[in-house]
Amino acid sequence: MLYASSEQSAEARATFERLADGYPDAAQAIDGLFLAGAEAYKSGDTTAAERYYAEIGAKTTGEQQAQALLQVGRLALGRGDSAMATSAFQQAATAAPDSYFAARARDIVGNVAPFARPAATQFFYDDATLIAQAEAWLRATFQITQEGPLWPLAPALDQDPRMQRGRELWAVAAYPEARAEFDDLIGAYETDALASYQLAITFRGLAAYQDSVVAAANVIRAAGIGTLQAPAYIARMRYPVYYLDVVSDSVARYSLDPLLLFSLIRHESLFDTTATAAAGEVGLTQVIPSTAEYIASELGYSNWQHSLLSRPYVGVEFGAFFLDEQLRTFDGSVTAALAGYNAGPGRAFEWQQLSGGDHDLFLTTISISSTRTYVQRIYSFYNIYRALYGA
Repeated sequence: MLYASSEQSAEARATFERLADGYPDAAQAIDGLFLAGAEAYKSGDTTAAERYYAEIGAKTTGEQQAQALLQVGRLALGRGDSAMATSAFQQAATAAPDSYFAARARDIVGNVAPFARPAATQFFYDDATLIAQAEAWLRATFQITQEGPLWPLAPALDQDPRMQRGRELWAVAAYPEARAEFDDLIGAYETDALASYQLAITFRGLAAYQDSVVAAANVIRAAGIGTLQAPAYIARMRYPVYYLDVVSDSVARYSLDPLLLFSLIRHESLFDTTATAAAGEVGLTQVIPSTAEYIASELGYSNWQHSLLSRPYVGVEFGAFFLDEQLRTFDGSVTAALAGYNAGPGRAFEWQQLSGGDHDLFLTTISISSTRTYVQRIYSFYNIYRALYGA
């Protein structure tokens, strides 16, 4: 790191290589190879950079492998080897199917622009048919022999004290206490696909949406697959469109992509309208107090109280207003708009100027790691929403 920080690229790369060779099983070895690849790329040695990333791709699994293979694909494209690039992108897409790196690889292979809006959206489906398909998949995947519908809550879950206490607390709006009970119950059954499926549907019926999403995710994890490989009914519980009427009203007013707003809501609050955070963020779109006061003034709210953001129509409206403002500020660039939403338009403007508006370059110029992760996650969420609801 000292070599890298003092612009001694060759020495830095040699040190990182020795680390990887001498301690191949250490986490730092992979980190070192990523740094070596970055150093090689920065110094113009793209051949060495591709070699480093290919080595990471061969030595890792999951998201690290997807990240490395995405870089291999980009570098192969840069030298005109489209066959190698396509192979690397396809491997990246399967290494960590729900990750940003897989989503970006799929878009590059498909020549799809970042955050490309589908021609149309579809939010209503034949649930009876989809449930039948999902339950046939559950039976085949997890060797379930239970007859009849699988979705009703099993007696053991229904009579579990955590479920009973949670329901009672939820009914009197003691949401944090109820969620503690529900979370404990979800954790106890996180590897049980059938129980998780039943919990996901039960919590959805209670409007405990955050818990429903987590339980649905556990079904998919238990199968060891990506979201889009799961039956559509279960995948859509993991990536739902709750508060559809409210969202539809706001996106119509601001001409927004509904899937983008759903992706933002999922990341900000996981559809928990009572969600709060350390900086005073409240509601579905997690607007901070100073921004909320500005938006309230712009929208003509009198006697504004920050707690109003916990109401779904207020939280969605304020988030839609601010997202629309960022999109207009950055000439429709979703990447820059999301960075502005998270870190402020001033910083996002600097990053846009440095990157020339290119999505991939923009991400490399973001100097706040949490903002880079924010944009990447919403990118991956958006691609899944687009696949599930784009016509």
